Amino acid sequence: IASARRTALSNLDLAFGSALGAREKHRIARASFTELAVTAVELVNWHRVTGPELIALTDSDTIQGLGESLAKGKGLVVCCAHYSNWEWIAGYAAMLGYPVNAVIRPLDNPLLETHLAEARISKKVRILARKTSVRPALEALRRGEIVALMADQNAAVGGLFVPFFGIEASTMRGPSYFAEACGSPVRFIWERRKAGGRHEVHLSEEIPQSGEERADLGALHGRIENLVRRDPAQWMWVHPRWRKRPPGESGFYPGTWT
Repeated sequence: IASARRTALSNLDLAFGSALGAREKHRIARASFTELAVTAVELVNWHRVTGPELIALTDSDTIQGLGESLAKGKGLVVCCAHYSNWEWIAGYAAMLGYPVNAVIRPLDNPLLETHLAEARISKKVRILARKTSVRPALEALRRGEIVALMADQNAAVGGLFVPFFGIEASTMRGPSYFAEACGSPVRFIWERRKAGGRHEVHLSEEIPQSGEERADLGALHGRIENLVRRDPAQWMWVHPRWRKRPPGESGFYPGTWT
């Protein structure tokens, strides 16, 4: 718990610097932990939520954009962040009938991973394990389906450094790679928790792809940053987003992450 708290506060210092005071940073960190706990409870009980209930509990004025992009016949790369209940989005889209293939990193706890995998499958979400996802993801896009990626975490291996809150962050290259390989459009999607157990899903417009990888990933991360700035308590600050550093640069998490 102490390590998680230190990481969250270090991240908030990196992201906001002197723009926010120490008291406000501590408030955001506490609120972020609360949101994460609520998400965890929702996911533990997610298998009990039926498809019709999931649809009834979710509001969205933009989700039809998935179909508009898929109609182009090139598949669709959908990028998400660890913001509010990110798992809810894939289940909602899949239960509406969209073909969702979610690239995931299995949880470290095998019992929890099995539980969550069963819940995803019950919502018709197809799971692609991240380490072996490249070929099946390409095949899914060529079939005209959705490939959903978590785009906001530190890339320990093979990442590209792009700015996030003005600081170079090692970033997973999947969104630009899949878009380039298949000519697929790219969109950003996020969710907000509402009162009464309801959820609200928002889908961005298509993010233009220039073919210049750093610029394209930077445009995506600009959207993530704008979202987090609007309501920072919803984001998972406990993750060491700036853990990997460019050659010769010292780390940001002394005593916590090396």
